[in-house]
Amino acid sequence: MTNLAEALRQRLEAVFAQYGLNFDEYVIFIPWLNGRRFDGLLERADVFLDTIGFSAFNTAMASGGAREPDRDSKGGFCAAGWRAAS
Repeated sequence: MTNLAEALRQRLEAVFAQYGLNFDEYVIFIPWLNGRRFDGLLERADVFLDTIGFSAFNTAMASGGAREPDRDSKGGFCAAGWRAAS
């Protein structure tokens, strides 16, 4: 896991702990996946967060048939807007 991913994990763990939730019961960090595996993950995920610095455009387009909302690093629904426009 990269230093950035580890820092994000620690921040998320702290927030989950504030609410009395076990982080490991809700969150999984997934390594880079090939196209087929990535598509399979999108079909099964309840929520997905894209990599910081990544536009989320590809994820939004790939998840077009998925049910989950997209979140971008700016805190809005930017990628969902791209998907809605397609």
